[in-house]
Amino acid sequence: MQPFRVLGQHLHCLPEKSYADVLDSTDKKPTSLDARLALGRVLYREFQVLRKSLEFSQEKLALLTAENQMLRDSIKTLTDGMTQLSEENKKIETILDKQAWGMWDNLVFSGIPNGQRRTPHPRSMNFSVT
Repeated sequence: MQPFRVLGQHLHCLPEKSYADVLDSTDKKPTSLDARLALGRVLYREFQVLRKSLEFSQEKLALLTAENQMLRDSIKTLTDGMTQLSEENKKIETILDKQAWGMWDNLVFSGIPNGQRRTPHPRSMNFSVT
């Protein structure tokens, strides 16, 4: 006869009943006291294994839930940091653009007299048109 198997674990084999006999007795009403006791022992062991499996699963679920929350918090922190850096980057680009335009407006051409109005040289006229 085979030992009882519940969730991949071996149970102690009951000498007075085989696995098939106990399973058959679940379909019928057990009449003898030995059959009822054997069925009770098998069910008790099966419930113990199921209880241990459930407790193990609940512990793992609690650990995974805590780890998941920690990862969510990390993602939120990183997202907030990226948003802040993006805003700072836009501000810096705006400042650099204003500085560049300010420098462009402050170009000074030396050697050109201020007060005289002359017609530009033909070559510079061609340069400014094209």
